Amino acid sequence: MLTTAVLFALLATLPAGGRRPAALVGALYLLVQGVVRVGSGWHYPSDVVAGWCVAAVWAGVVWLVASSGSGGATVPQGSRG
Repeated sequence: MLTTAVLFALLATLPAGGRRPAALVGALYLLVQGVVRVGSGWHYPSDVVAGWCVAAVWAGVVWLVASSGSGGATVPQGSRG
């Protein structure tokens, strides 16, 4: 799950020209990791797919918040210390 979230975060910060190659390398890495986890007997296939889904949803929410244009918390004009 962490690897998927990191991949999505990196893709969001890369320039447009570098996103496609990075996405392909990242997707291949995630696929290989999932197969290794299932093949080694550490996880069931449903565990791996669920982890991918949860990470994709989490990364999507983070991307939506980051792209909303809000630079963080704002302080109302009349309430400065």
